[in-house]
Amino acid sequence: EEDVSEKKIVEEVIPTPADDTPPVQILIDKTKANTVSFTKEEVEKVRKARTFELNIVEHAEIPYSQIEDADENAVDTVLSQYIRKANDIVGVLPASKYRATFTGLSYTEIIDLSYSQELNTADSEKKKWSIAFQHIKNPSIGAFTDFEDFMKKTSYMDLEFILWKILCATSMDKELITIDCHGKLESGAECNRSYEWIYSPNDLLDSSTINPAVLEEMKKTAEASSMEDIQNNYKESMLNTNNVIELPTSKFKVLFGHISAYDYINEVFPELIKLREEEESATTSPAITYSALTVIKAFLIPKNDGKLLRVKDSKNLIRILNSLDEIDWQTIGEIMKIMTEPYKFNFALKNIVCPQCHTKSDITIDGMDRMLFLAARSLSQTTVILKRN
Repeated sequence: EEDVSEKKIVEEVIPTPADDTPPVQILIDKTKANTVSFTKEEVEKVRKARTFELNIVEHAEIPYSQIEDADENAVDTVLSQYIRKANDIVGVLPASKYRATFTGLSYTEIIDLSYSQELNTADSEKKKWSIAFQHIKNPSIGAFTDFEDFMKKTSYMDLEFILWKILCATSMDKELITIDCHGKLESGAECNRSYEWIYSPNDLLDSSTINPAVLEEMKKTAEASSMEDIQNNYKESMLNTNNVIELPTSKFKVLFGHISAYDYINEVFPELIKLREEEESATTSPAITYSALTVIKAFLIPKNDGKLLRVKDSKNLIRILNSLDEIDWQTIGEIMKIMTEPYKFNFALKNIVCPQCHTKSDITIDGMDRMLFLAARSLSQTTVILKRN
């Protein structure tokens, strides 16, 4: 019997220094096993796969005719050509409806990411989007001019998917994570066993839970070939369409879809912080109001002269939302479900088995940035052994 609540993820154990054993190819396939578990030898395989042996060549003779000093332009050219390519992954952004290549984190970014975990919520959120921008290459809709351009052309709903793709591009095929078990022993006591579990970052997405309509949309995005087809498909995303519905009581018209990452960071997130501070005096739940802001792009309010007044800034959107009755709010709630639920993908560590109490469980991953941080920290512990010939 599965028990999702009985386990939690804790930070990875720092790998012990590897011995002189050469790196090995890791082939672990237990998909057909009734009881999945990992031996010490299998765990060591993953650790030793992070071992690199380099030979020191003394008195290396390199002809000076082959060496030239670099100026700044030459360095820019070389760096623009040097992109980490080992694990580059091509993928489709489900909500934004464009293709891109996702690249892995560099070592300095790993260090930077570790610091961002200690920042306040707003700064941490910006850091996640900054990482997303730095590691999305070759977007099918055309190169982004800058970070702001990327943010305006990308749905806020795609962040977790982007971070997962970056995780896959950063990580090895097999990764180690430490699980802290809170299952029950036969005696009734808490297990309290900590053990290492091997998982594949590529398998974290539970594809069986993806909405079939979204799968079809992703297939269409993946197969769009001509620039005209790519752009037309992109324009059909909820980021770029303005659906309209009239609220039954107030008769206000609502323009809804997905807000951009730019509007999310600059408009919605600051208001969320204010809503949390004003929670006691709010007439509606701050969480509901916040969720509504992510899908409502504007209200169109009828004027006496027959024209419509468009309201789109977050502050006044909140004022209007707080004035609506329960019938209008039910309509807003249905809009929120239609716009967000199909694009909320489920990520989890599946079929985990404690070697001590044998409790089986799945662990839901609520924040992909945390998994990225853990995997990045693990990779920062890679062992390099220098040997002389």
